[in-house]
Amino acid sequence: MADPSLTHVPVAGDCNCRCEECPIVPAPPVTADQVRARAEAERPAVLVLTGPGEPTLHRDLPRLLHAARRGGAGDVALVTNGRALAYPRTAARIAGLRPAAVAVTLRHPDAATHDGLVRVLSLIHI
Repeated sequence: MADPSLTHVPVAGDCNCRCEECPIVPAPPVTADQVRARAEAERPAVLVLTGPGEPTLHRDLPRLLHAARRGGAGDVALVTNGRALAYPRTAARIAGLRPAAVAVTLRHPDAATHDGLVRVLSLIHI
């Protein structure tokens, strides 16, 4: 059973990994209006922006977080592959949005195995 205090919203759109098992299909990215509508309908304690798709690549990420909060979500969290966080400007921009949490998905604790599963170089190589 899903946790009623959490609402997961897939961002769709682009991703900077190429995981073979990922269900990304061509789809328009979620809009701020869609995020706000979900927040208004469900009033979650935390609205989680997640995949498929990479939230940190969404061009309107600030608007998505603000829309969730305006719609009544207690707070907003991100689930990310973490690649964009390796760049100080991007990390600072995301930190400035003040998400409640940022969860980084790792496919395997061994870097070489992780890289093979996501089919791009791991963060250690950036």
